[in-house]
Amino acid sequence: MRLIGRLIAPLLVSSLAMHCQSDGGMQNPDETSDAALGEGVDAEPSGTIDAGEPAVRCTEHALPRELDVAFDGEIREVLLAGKADLPSAPIPLIINFHGFTDSPSDQEGYSKMSEHAVANGYVVAYPRGTGLAPSWNGGACCGIASTTNIDDVAFTSAIIDAVAESACIDREKVYAVGYSNGGFLAHRLACELSDKLAGVASVAGVMGIDDCTPSRAIPLLQLHGSSDITVPYGGSLLLGYPSVDQTMEDWAERHACPGQEPEEFFNQGDSTCIRYQGCAAPLARCRVSGGGHTWPGGTAPIIRGSVSSDLDATDMMWQFFQGTL
Repeated sequence: MRLIGRLIAPLLVSSLAMHCQSDGGMQNPDETSDAALGEGVDAEPSGTIDAGEPAVRCTEHALPRELDVAFDGEIREVLLAGKADLPSAPIPLIINFHGFTDSPSDQEGYSKMSEHAVANGYVVAYPRGTGLAPSWNGGACCGIASTTNIDDVAFTSAIIDAVAESACIDREKVYAVGYSNGGFLAHRLACELSDKLAGVASVAGVMGIDDCTPSRAIPLLQLHGSSDITVPYGGSLLLGYPSVDQTMEDWAERHACPGQEPEEFFNQGDSTCIRYQGCAAPLARCRVSGGGHTWPGGTAPIIRGSVSSDLDATDMMWQFFQGTL
């Protein structure tokens, strides 16, 4: 089911135009809104992540709250948030994908990631999926994006380039996370865009494609409620969803983990997290006992089930990506 990459359409970035120069200093921006102010820059490549074009420094300008990205004949919405007083050095970017039928603003509220981005000094981008009932092509899930084979891997690459035109991001610290359908996409991106991502995390989503051959081992964190009835922890033959355990076993094999007993590193209230040992890249799983189809530590409609107050998924992801767990 692996996608064939299509040509990325030109990007259309709204708001202020860039004025780039080969050198020269960068000034601290003035606070204008909840969204960040920044300046475009490409970080030096590490040899494992494709950092794009050589580094350039650009004059200070405001990062818009919203980007309109032209992709595959459509204009796709991306919301942005972060600190207003961005430092002159490049900062991380987290792309946060919503669930099926949700919106970027829904995901912003459910995950509470904008507040966390402000407190921890990174930019978060919330893209909108395809269709009136917005969806992502995570393979087995979901909606029109899956049935019409939308190239959301290429779209994600386009988002990275678009945000880089509006914020001083570190190309070696770009991460993808997602909830539900967005979590399925996060797994797919770990398979098909590992050259541009430094790590991925999935909440309430599992692997949805059969063919997964990442170009490198990529840090991956899975968080899931045991009482999730939308994407069951134990999988669903009817829906074609693997279990969380099967998803993680497959990743352990891809990461060449030697089969040692996983180590528990978090145990609080309803939540337990384990890390796999001796793997080619960090690999971890958090299980919320009795947790529903929800983002731990966030908010959710009551119909989606219990929301853990013992585990903050957003902060856990951030610590995992920073290697501080």
